[in-house]
Amino acid sequence: MLIVINALAPTKHPQARAIQSRIRQLSTNLALQHPDYTFLMIDDVSHASLQLPNVTTHVHAKSPNSWWKYQYWLDIQLPLLLRKRAVHTIIQPYGFTSTTVRCAQLLLTDGVLPLQQPNLFAKSTVRFYQLFAKASLHRASQIGVFSPQTYATIDTALSAVCNKAVQLPPVSQLAITPIEWEQKDFIKTTYTDGCEYFLYSGSLDAIGNIIILLKAFAVFKKWQKSNMKLVILSQSSTEEANLAEKIATYKYKEAVVIIKEPSKSDREQLLSAAYAAVLTAFHYPFADTVLDILNGGVPVLIAKNQGWELLLHDAAIYTNILDAQEIGQHLIALYKNENLRLQYATKSVEWARQHGISAVQQQALVWQMLFANHD
Repeated sequence: MLIVINALAPTKHPQARAIQSRIRQLSTNLALQHPDYTFLMIDDVSHASLQLPNVTTHVHAKSPNSWWKYQYWLDIQLPLLLRKRAVHTIIQPYGFTSTTVRCAQLLLTDGVLPLQQPNLFAKSTVRFYQLFAKASLHRASQIGVFSPQTYATIDTALSAVCNKAVQLPPVSQLAITPIEWEQKDFIKTTYTDGCEYFLYSGSLDAIGNIIILLKAFAVFKKWQKSNMKLVILSQSSTEEANLAEKIATYKYKEAVVIIKEPSKSDREQLLSAAYAAVLTAFHYPFADTVLDILNGGVPVLIAKNQGWELLLHDAAIYTNILDAQEIGQHLIALYKNENLRLQYATKSVEWARQHGISAVQQQALVWQMLFANHD
C-alpha cells in the first residue's frame, strides 16, 4: 500500500521551510514505524535519512516558489507523477490539495491567515487563498490542524468541514525545563548584561505585529525606568536587518536585544530564562513554540479570542494584540506583582505536563487519520 508524502515547499518563506523540515522528520519516522507500507517522498532535495528500503524519493529539483505555480504543480504535474501508481493517500502538509487526483488526501494546515488578515499579504496571495483554500479544506478526506487559531477558524467559519478536522496537540521541539536562579543569572549575563528581559519569538514580517510590540514595551519603560530589556529572536539576517531599520529611531532601542538565528541551545537558554514571553504575532503556525516556553515555567502573554483560550485555558495571560496600551499594562502588572508572575509560571508547567505529547504520539495520530475513511 503506497502512502505519498508531498514535502515540496511551495515558497522559500521560513514558515514553509519549517513545515518542510517537520514533514521530512514525520516521513522518516512513519517509514521506520511501518515497514510493511511503502512510501513515496516528493521533495526538492534528496535526504540520506530517507534512504530506507520502503521509501522511494522523487526529487523535484526546482521549488515552485509561488503559490500559483505550486497549485499548477499539484493539479498538472503531480497526477502525471502518480499515474499508474496505486496510491492510498497523499499527505499534503501546506494547506492545499490537488483538484485533479482521485485518491484520498490528508491535509495538514497551518492556517488561512490571508483570508483573516488580507492587509498583511500581497493581493495575489489573498486572491489565491480565496480561490483555493476553502476548496482544499472541503476536498480533503481528513484535516490535521497545527494551530489552535486555525482550528477555531475552521470550527466557526467553516463548520461544514469541522467534523473531519483534528487539532494536533503540540509537541516539544526543545529540551526546556524550569531552571534555577543561578542558571538564569548566567544566561542573562551572557545575553542581556545581567538584566531581566521580556522575550518575543515569532515572525518579524508584517505577521509579527512588531510595531505594536515596541509600542507596548515603550508603555512599560515609561512607567518603570528599569534596566528591563526586550529580547527578540530573529530567524534570518534579512529579518534582523528589517527590524534594525524599524528600531533605528526607537526611544528605547538600547533596551532591545536582537538575537540573530539563535541555535537550538541558544533558544533553549533564552526561552527558559525569560521574565515573561510576549507572543503578540498575528499568527503562530505551530503551538509547539508556546509549549516549549510553558515547559520552562515562563508566563506567556498571547492573543485573546483567537482560539488559544480553548487550548491553554488559564495557563496564559490573554490580551488584545492590537492594543499596545493593554499589552503594556499586562507587562507592568507582571513586573509589579511577583506573586502574579509566579502564579502563571506554576500554571505554565502544570499545563505543559498535562497537555504536551511526544512526537511519537503525534505521528500515531497522523497515522490514524490516514485510515479514518478507509475502514
